[in-house]
Amino acid sequence: MNLKVKVIGVGGIGSCLLPTLCRVLNYGSSMYSFDEVDIHLIDGDDYEERNRDRQAFRDRGNKAEITKKMLEEDFPNLFLRTHPCYVEESNLGMLLSDGDVVFLCVDNHVTRRMVSRYCEDELQNVVLISGGNDLEDGNVQVFIRKDGWNHTAPLDQNHPEIKEPTDKHPSEEEEEREGCLEQAVAAPQLLIANNTAATLMLNAFHGLMINGADSMGVFEKAHPFRYEEVFFDVPSNKVRAKQFSKEGA
Repeated sequence: MNLKVKVIGVGGIGSCLLPTLCRVLNYGSSMYSFDEVDIHLIDGDDYEERNRDRQAFRDRGNKAEITKKMLEEDFPNLFLRTHPCYVEESNLGMLLSDGDVVFLCVDNHVTRRMVSRYCEDELQNVVLISGGNDLEDGNVQVFIRKDGWNHTAPLDQNHPEIKEPTDKHPSEEEEEREGCLEQAVAAPQLLIANNTAATLMLNAFHGLMINGADSMGVFEKAHPFRYEEVFFDVPSNKVRAKQFSKEGA
């Protein structure tokens, strides 16, 4: 059985998630019974010196390309591919496909809504695990679509900030920085919170995997565990899972 993983965003959360994900899939894939693992890294942003407080990198350049070089040295059994671009409406059909397991590690609601709606409208089978955080708290959502039916809620169903985003797509912010139209200041984030989000995303992945992935990389069971969202708060060390209100969405 083959596994297709798409990691969208290789920055704060993505850089915390990828080393552990790759180590588990490279050396512990027998637990999940995968014959081949393809991991696609998708990010149009570049590493800059200001990223070093939360992201590990050796060279400056596109995050997907630089991260691939680092990971393939340690994980030779994985097929690592890169897409040095931002997710756009125009390229979603090329980047995402039926049977994918998608880790959405972005910091904007515009992309969350775009990816969630594409998965719901265009794919029959997909697992989407989305993580996000502010300075010291955050959440992880799990969207499972099997045989054209939603087994959990799409990302924007219970989140008006995703359904009607007020932030900007990263390509718009990049254009503004390059054109000096405004001083774009990123919201402060904490590496520990990034790492917590990444850990909870990996927990969700493991929980789904050990409960029976089928040959397409999605799941035979509608809901192998009983939550679809997890909230966390770093200072209080609290994690709370949101239970299913009903089957389907």
